[in-house]
Amino acid sequence: MAENQLLGALRRYEFYSNISNFLSELFATVTQDLYGDIHWEWNYYNNNEYAIPKCWNYPSSTGGNQGTITAKNVKDPSMFFTICLNISRWWYNSSYGPWYLNYVLRTGLRNNGATVVPDLYTNVGDVSEIPVHTVPQSLEYNMGNKQVNPYYKWTLFTTEEYIFIYGEPQTLTDRAYPVRLYLGRLKPFEEEDPIVANDFVGIFGHYPPGLIDTDDELRYRTGRGYVRSSAMELQTHCITSQQALRFSLLGLVVGSSYLRSTYGTEQKAYVVNSSESERLF
Repeated sequence: MAENQLLGALRRYEFYSNISNFLSELFATVTQDLYGDIHWEWNYYNNNEYAIPKCWNYPSSTGGNQGTITAKNVKDPSMFFTICLNISRWWYNSSYGPWYLNYVLRTGLRNNGATVVPDLYTNVGDVSEIPVHTVPQSLEYNMGNKQVNPYYKWTLFTTEEYIFIYGEPQTLTDRAYPVRLYLGRLKPFEEEDPIVANDFVGIFGHYPPGLIDTDDELRYRTGRGYVRSSAMELQTHCITSQQALRFSLLGLVVGSSYLRSTYGTEQKAYVVNSSESERLF
């Protein structure tokens, strides 16, 4: 453990790990004696099916479970987040077996009871996966079945309103992304419909969802996010994970007009609406 700071209602933690054991180390950090997190109830699972790597072109070829963590807000149990670690990979042939591409995070923002589900991944699909590092095509064909497993310094902030995770790569800095992940409550620019006002929570990462990580001009730009529910029309501005954190710390408002995700060249804003069937606007 590198450092723990208890700053009133703000909890700040630092730890180091490879991405392969990121979630298990995160769980050990927030559940330690004396310095454990008081704002969120954390659980770790090593048997979740959505954390099992499968070759996209040969699903019967699977790998070991990469781990899943959940966080339920103590003050407001309706705020519930899921993070699964997985590996993007594909089947080369019977001689070489599976080839690994990159580690990805699959997230969710609903409590599904005893069944732990990264519902953004299950409802929205691969477009919601957050890659941890890039594998350019030239490297992909040279690396074969060797996994890229960068080593990170992690900084975690928690309050009763949000969780913010920041990862700084210490190795493989030519491939590993600085990881930024905000999970928590937002404040609408305009007053929300009371029916869904409490659902204005979201997940914002460091990577634009749905982009191919080879030869994509947008791959190093800041990510976009998803909101659980909003009654307001989403428009054309964006909010990053860092902006989401800054707005929360300063007590400023975040309006629906700031929420956008870019998928290729087509602009779409994503809302996973709990009061209706899932919709993409």
